[in-house]
Amino acid sequence: MRLEKGAIALIDALGFREMVASGVNLGEMLGALTKVQKLVREERGRLASGRVTFRFMSDSILLGVRESDVRAPIYPGHDAESPSFAALEAVVRCVYALIRYSATMPYPMAYRGCITYGDFAIANNYVLGNAVNEAAGMYELADAALVWLTPSAMQVFSQSARPSRDPTFVEFPVPFKGGRTYRTRCVGPFLSGLGKDRPRILEGLINSFEHGRASSDLGVQIKKQNTMAFLAKAMNESGHPEVMTQFLLNRTELAVLASQPDNQGM
Repeated sequence: MRLEKGAIALIDALGFREMVASGVNLGEMLGALTKVQKLVREERGRLASGRVTFRFMSDSILLGVRESDVRAPIYPGHDAESPSFAALEAVVRCVYALIRYSATMPYPMAYRGCITYGDFAIANNYVLGNAVNEAAGMYELADAALVWLTPSAMQVFSQSARPSRDPTFVEFPVPFKGGRTYRTRCVGPFLSGLGKDRPRILEGLINSFEHGRASSDLGVQIKKQNTMAFLAKAMNESGHPEVMTQFLLNRTELAVLASQPDNQGM
């Protein structure tokens, strides 16, 4: 076993325990989660090398890609990138697939977490190293359903040739518990080619805050508002702001959303 450079994502589903406690059909939920795992593994198969490490632990998921696991570019037609960015993008694309499929399940779920970059090692069922430790210390910090790049991952992103506006890596001030924010890049849930699935993903992500949770819970509502602000920014980056506007046209959250600094002029 040896340490290698690569990207690690650690994420968990918001409100999962409340959903289970609310009496949902556990058989249906487990069936849906199994399908999500299958679909994400299929996304892994679309990569140039297909070598992505998965560890599923109830509602928490760890994904890891080493530089040696990929070759740049990871998708046909992409410009050549460094091995470090190729590993980062491979993790991001698998996280995106997970977000997309989980949002359209019978019991939609929204994920929160972070992506780090650094040394780690894979041995049997163990994933160890500084990148894992960093992710474990940060994946629950965000007060919203989004997956963000930590400073170590941002360093890799900043050395890439990606444009400033990118629906895969959405720039956003991530709200942390306690009122602090960190402007970074987040995994965008609305990539090109979604077509009619775009409104379904949006609806699922927002509705995930309603399952088994009290609408009067202040913490839940803060997370929901923060998530909606991010989804509006991500939809703008994807070139389809009208989808968000249409969806929220008759919802009371529209006024709250319009007041967010990153969404002025939506």
